[in-house]
Amino acid sequence: MNLSSDRSWMGRRKSSTEIGATAEFRAGCQVFLEYAYSHPKCVNDKNQIRCPCHKCKNNNYLDRDIVNYHLLVTGFMKNYEECWWAHGQTRDGGFTVNNPRSSSNYHMNEMVHNMAGPDFDWEQAREQPMNSDAKDFFKLLDEGSEPLWDGCTRHSKLSAVATILNIKADHNMSHECFESLLKAIKILTKANRVSRNDDGGNVELNGRLAVFGLSGRAYGKEKRIFIPEKELHAAHTYILLNCEEIEEYVRFYDGELKVKHPGITDKDIESIRAKEFAHWIKDKALAVESTIPGNVLALAMGPDRDQVSRNGYKVNGYDFHTKAYGLSKKTTNSGVCVLGDCYNELSHAFYGELEEIIELSYKGTYGGHINLFKCRWFDSEKGIRVDKHGIIDIDLHKTTYSNEPFVVQGQIMDCDGK
Repeated sequence: MNLSSDRSWMGRRKSSTEIGATAEFRAGCQVFLEYAYSHPKCVNDKNQIRCPCHKCKNNNYLDRDIVNYHLLVTGFMKNYEECWWAHGQTRDGGFTVNNPRSSSNYHMNEMVHNMAGPDFDWEQAREQPMNSDAKDFFKLLDEGSEPLWDGCTRHSKLSAVATILNIKADHNMSHECFESLLKAIKILTKANRVSRNDDGGNVELNGRLAVFGLSGRAYGKEKRIFIPEKELHAAHTYILLNCEEIEEYVRFYDGELKVKHPGITDKDIESIRAKEFAHWIKDKALAVESTIPGNVLALAMGPDRDQVSRNGYKVNGYDFHTKAYGLSKKTTNSGVCVLGDCYNELSHAFYGELEEIIELSYKGTYGGHINLFKCRWFDSEKGIRVDKHGIIDIDLHKTTYSNEPFVVQGQIMDCDGK
């Protein structure tokens, strides 16, 4: 079967007998990528192409392996098998496609991109200074892909608003009637808001890895941040090494290192693991012959660079907030304690100060959000003293462990702050 001309495989991403994307779909994605990269006009100067996945809908230029990952996890945007218009195919000179269907979303997507032009970079545009109209426009684009609530798969914030406005128009509702309805909705949904002391409770995994189901709830003003590549790699590696479903892959990786480097020390393995394991498991997951399940693939691909930070977090019965946030408060609770290194299980505890609460976002059906505490750690050997009453005295001028500043929210305990 010619996967370029017969594109029925694009609708067969999942199978009841296979975990993750089917072998046919994986092979088809490689054919699609080869086709896209064979058209230089569709590739930008960063060697990226538009991502036609169900979520990006050709709005974002991404690297080849990221596009492949998005397609494996979420599939192609609706009706894209008709014409790969953003990747070199034209309506009058392309392939003959079986069972063509019309789609208003498809035509609208094509219209927007034709209007912007083939050289328009949506991601770069977001990084430029914006006036109020531009900010409102990109906010609408973002809300078009944001779920109405966490876990909602049928409606986005934008589609919900559009649905309500359509009801108003269909039934010829007056402005006064419509305003009254909105007020009633606001009052009725107010009772369902999360209480101040709620820490999130148990989270439904639905096939995802356990690390996506850790209890806890971030609060405070949401701030968009851009994490440097080196820091993001350290955060992602920390999560991988503290995810129970990844342990078998860590053991396999360590075994490979021992075969390649006879006599290698445990310390050297730890050093190489911190630098290379995240790249290794990603390459394994993306291989055409890969048998790695979809939930592991979602974590292996790594998080987005564009992340969110918050001021506070409720977990394990404690209410934490960052040091900066506590400076303006009468009481502070930015001290944290972790019992040992969570991967190597060292016996002593680490004490630190919470600097930032970062929410990492992993895409896809089996993705989700993971909150990390970025801390400044104090010297647990020379900077800690325990008196005869068991009171711990910490020398705030002696810090250590700065190369591993992160900890997953479920691993921390409270330290009394001053």
